[in-house]
Amino acid sequence: MAGSQVERRKFLQVMGAGAAGTAALPLLAACGGGSSSPSGGSSAGGKTVGGTSTKFGTVDVAAVKKLLGFDKLDAKTLGTGKTINITCQLALTGSAAFYGNVMSKGLKLAGQHIKAMGGPTINLTLQDNKGGDAQASISGVRELLSNGTQFMMSSIGASGGSILPGVAAGDIVCLNTGSGYSLPPYLGAKNWWETDGDDNLIFPFLGSYLADRYPGKKKIGLITADGGAAANKGGLDALNAGLKDGAKASNAQYVPFGQTSSFSGSVARIASQNPDIVLAPLAPSLGLFMIAYRQAGLTAPVIQYGYPITNTDITAAPSQLIGAQFVSQFFDPGNPENPWGQFFAAEYDKAYGTAPLYPDLYATNYYISQFTFWQLFMKAWASGQEPTAKLVNSYLEASPTLLTMYGGDATSAGKTTIDGKTHFANMLVGAFEIEKGPAFKHVATSNPDGTGYSKVT
Repeated sequence: MAGSQVERRKFLQVMGAGAAGTAALPLLAACGGGSSSPSGGSSAGGKTVGGTSTKFGTVDVAAVKKLLGFDKLDAKTLGTGKTINITCQLALTGSAAFYGNVMSKGLKLAGQHIKAMGGPTINLTLQDNKGGDAQASISGVRELLSNGTQFMMSSIGASGGSILPGVAAGDIVCLNTGSGYSLPPYLGAKNWWETDGDDNLIFPFLGSYLADRYPGKKKIGLITADGGAAANKGGLDALNAGLKDGAKASNAQYVPFGQTSSFSGSVARIASQNPDIVLAPLAPSLGLFMIAYRQAGLTAPVIQYGYPITNTDITAAPSQLIGAQFVSQFFDPGNPENPWGQFFAAEYDKAYGTAPLYPDLYATNYYISQFTFWQLFMKAWASGQEPTAKLVNSYLEASPTLLTMYGGDATSAGKTTIDGKTHFANMLVGAFEIEKGPAFKHVATSNPDGTGYSKVT
């Protein structure tokens, strides 16, 4: 039944509320509900604006290969001529099919770029988890195990944790992608890895951001997707633990994931509480919420945390969203942090067409995850071994530092470290304000590993 607790639990990832103890942690708008800034934009004064980014000049696949240091590797280490089978469970049908579509685009583009850099042929099989359907997800893992595939990627919080037993029991490595929260049942789950981020890093950053930008503002309103009583309590507790200087979120409102009806009743309840700040992790429904919020004449700042703004939001409320903010991991193709990011954004536009907010967080993170696999495979080939699930899991358990598109500079890619005990990577966190365009002003940032807080000037 749409809107039921069973249906809502299908979305416990991608921004990943783990089965118990996580919501008020945003429930997907996907493997993190996010998007990025206008595709191919440029940067001016900390703002992402329209146009095609050329800040690093002309960047081609050879330049990216050199940036990553792969030009120094021999064909044996690169895996030239090899073929690797990877299965990806995505929401290809159902209410989350939008996300499966953009994720698959990132995956396919990564395979092309890896091959062009002298890497292996990635034989990619896409499975449909039907938007997080537990039985479809479990059946997919059984199929994967029966045909001997050792490497997979998952989404929708590994379908609410339903695939974790099969992944643990089988000879497999599973990368879940889009970022999630390092909480049970995902915390340290055998053979399961969240290699692109730990959203628990958002809470202390968010607390520092609110204390810095809104000093003395202590009354925090919260409206978010309903994940059930246990998850709702765990998420609210985690949020309040990160808030500072006596600030506290109470009287939280919980609504169905992806609510499409008017938020007028919710806004009326918020108005009656008279909060200083409203936290609204609602993607992809934030736009609808902001329409009702603006119509009511409310003026308290609205901040979404856990994922960026989505194209759905911008389409619904292009003017009403101006002034709202988001705190999350964020790939900004209009202001890429290194040449690899500029190349990826330009290639995505060539392959799939230019549109606002693309490539989004999901296309980006699934693209990166396939490069994560390649880096682990190269470690095996460099040692004279063929990559196996057992070997790749051992590399991950050693807490490797790997290359990523997040961070870096004109002469280097970013780096991320995967914790071999928690199975979660660190990640860069930022705060952004939505401006007309759509444009996004970067106002605060963490350190590259997700710790710390500083203003962007």
